[in-house]
Amino acid sequence: MLATVSRKFELCTSRRLGASDWAPERRSRLYGPAGLAMHGTGFNPQVYVVLAGDVDPETGMMVDLGEVKERIREVLYPAFDHRHLNADTAPFNRVPPTGEMVGLEIMQLLTPLFVRDHVRIAAVHVREDEYSGVTVYESGKVDRHTTIVFCAARVTRSPHLSEEQNRELFGIAADPAGHGHTYHLHTVVSDPVDAATGVIIPYVDLCRALEDVRSELDHRHLNVQVDGLAEQPITTENLARYCLRRLAAHLPIDRVKLYEFPHFYAEHTLSNLTSLGVHASFDAMHRLHSPHLSDRKNKKTYGKCNNPNGHGHTYRTEFSVSAPFNEQTGTVAVLDELTESVESVVAGYHHKHLDRELDDFHDRPSTGENIIAALWQRAEPGLPGNLQRLRLWETPNNRFAIRR
Repeated sequence: MLATVSRKFELCTSRRLGASDWAPERRSRLYGPAGLAMHGTGFNPQVYVVLAGDVDPETGMMVDLGEVKERIREVLYPAFDHRHLNADTAPFNRVPPTGEMVGLEIMQLLTPLFVRDHVRIAAVHVREDEYSGVTVYESGKVDRHTTIVFCAARVTRSPHLSEEQNRELFGIAADPAGHGHTYHLHTVVSDPVDAATGVIIPYVDLCRALEDVRSELDHRHLNVQVDGLAEQPITTENLARYCLRRLAAHLPIDRVKLYEFPHFYAEHTLSNLTSLGVHASFDAMHRLHSPHLSDRKNKKTYGKCNNPNGHGHTYRTEFSVSAPFNEQTGTVAVLDELTESVESVVAGYHHKHLDRELDDFHDRPSTGENIIAALWQRAEPGLPGNLQRLRLWETPNNRFAIRR
């Protein structure tokens, strides 16, 4: 099991992609429209620093995120915030400040900050915009994330089941009249970064492969107009698998995540693992106070979060489960069963004072780390599938996660 916490930072920067003496055609092929900016262009990345380590049983925290915030800001902001990266921030006077290279540089810059701590930087994610980003891992692996959008109609059904079986399994989604979705296909390619260009794959090559898949599926009826899906189950899980296999012929694809709704997705990996993910939220109040610490130490450790009258959050969760892919039904779990199981778990926390009303925090503080551990214990036995990953957002800036 790997437990992580992450903190988000927002930067205001500018950059120029590619050397000024490179031909426009080369810069366009490598970086797209941004590569043609003569003097540079705006670049406002969101940087997520992901820390891994053990949770202190007394404080219930892996690390003090407030302290982490200040420690990282002192190093990250002078180097990156309100800077023209090519002119103001080494090594970008020599290498292109692509998302890949920015992520690698931030990882190298921040890692020494935690060498004497019991935590380490497991990953740095640079979200470039709504549709693209990069993740750099402590192992040196680099992922490029790209999201495309398409609209399609479908009848959720399997040709290997009878009409009665389809209706029983998929409910109203199996209605022959069909329904539709605006799909968001999140793709991840992983390969070594080219040191000269700063990219895993040229922009044009990536876009060509993604557009090939998007144009095949966009504004189509998936059951009748997509030859590649003929005689296959039309389910979210199988559609994610189909997209990965199509992209694998042209890209170093690692995994895809297909969002059918903002709160539901199917993920398929190159290693043939299929998962379903669902989101659920709950409103709860709490007070960070450890029975193992004195009142003075509690106040020092938790600051304003130790307010005796408490405070609260709208917590957002993401549960991801996996199971063997059923070739006959095209599913790994029944969505309604998964959703009901997740909602029953978070319902136990909804509109509650976590410390006063729940046994989960009778002898431990209700930190994000302890909340997500308790949710995992509550959820794992009753979910239809193996719980692979659980995420908890306490605020938009602070996220906690456990993965198998």
